[in-house]
Amino acid sequence: MVAQTGHDSFNIATNITSLPGSIDLHLGMDLSMFYHDTRWDPQYDLQCIILSLFNYFRQNQQHKPSG
Repeated sequence: MVAQTGHDSFNIATNITSLPGSIDLHLGMDLSMFYHDTRWDPQYDLQCIILSLFNYFRQNQQHKPSG
């Protein structure tokens, strides 16, 4: 998803290699009680977070002194 976002949004290639297989992100945790108890609702989806990180690191790279 990160490599595809970099390509689609910024037309840049990334050095991210995906290995075959699936990654279980749940790790046995049920977050429904956390959401219910705290009434927390994420403001941003994963795609927005990835775009924000690309923008942040690209900005920092442009302002980095060379040499």
